[in-house]
Amino acid sequence: MDAYEIRFFCEKLLKGAVNIVELLFTDNLYYTSTYWSQLLSLRESLISEQVILQYIAFIKRNMKLINSGKYTGTVKERKSFYQVFHKLLSLESFVVGGNPVVTCTGSDRDYLMKIRHEPLEGDFDRALLYFEAQRRLGLACDQLLGRVKRFQEYGDYRILQMWLLMVRGISLKEPLKMVTPPI
Repeated sequence: MDAYEIRFFCEKLLKGAVNIVELLFTDNLYYTSTYWSQLLSLRESLISEQVILQYIAFIKRNMKLINSGKYTGTVKERKSFYQVFHKLLSLESFVVGGNPVVTCTGSDRDYLMKIRHEPLEGDFDRALLYFEAQRRLGLACDQLLGRVKRFQEYGDYRILQMWLLMVRGISLKEPLKMVTPPI
């Protein structure tokens, strides 16, 4: 990985990009480096209110796509429903101060697999699923607003800064300080 790629990864992580954040919370790792393991040990410090907003935006984008009717009855529509309900699990986890749900098990997994692979009819009718997604999103947003304990507003850039320097082979005797340009 070159300097540009790793910088881009860190920027996306701080912005709360759903796919990048989930990389830190997956259990299905086939290969890891010492550097990656060190970042994983600090992953909870990168969960922030910004990450939650990105999850909400991701869900809303997929719901807008579903609502457009452009892909009604297609694999793409089922995938969008799958993604909505999968990300809702993470949002519901954030409500109680938890981490993103990347790998689902039990009834959650069964439910998601039915959405992903079976026709959208009966209990999994398109209109019913859309209504249920709206209901759960609204409930999760209300619960997020009513929380007493919140995550930090943004991920801790200092952790990524130190990790990035370590990956690049730059050792520091003392932590770096953020320098703001003069106005």
